[in-house]
Amino acid sequence: MTTRRGCKIFVDGLNAIHGALVEHSDVHPRNKMIVEGDPERTIWIDFDRAQSFSQELTERQNEWIEFENELMAELAECMEYDFTQGKTDKTLQYSR
Repeated sequence: MTTRRGCKIFVDGLNAIHGALVEHSDVHPRNKMIVEGDPERTIWIDFDRAQSFSQELTERQNEWIEFENELMAELAECMEYDFTQGKTDKTLQYSR
């Protein structure tokens, strides 16, 4: 699986989480896993900071979800860059 494909799978997973009206609240590489032997199956873990919402999001909750989407887009770019460079220069900041 290419890094671009892997990032898309993680973004799609986060979108599914948001679709269930849940904000993960801890979008970091350490909270994503790829199932060994099945790289198309990826999962988000560590929901201890997650928040679930009722059927309609408030403006503020929408802002939180949008911020998380923006953070994930930035992280995906950093992951792809680091993969092409063969090091963790850009994603290291997300691991602290």
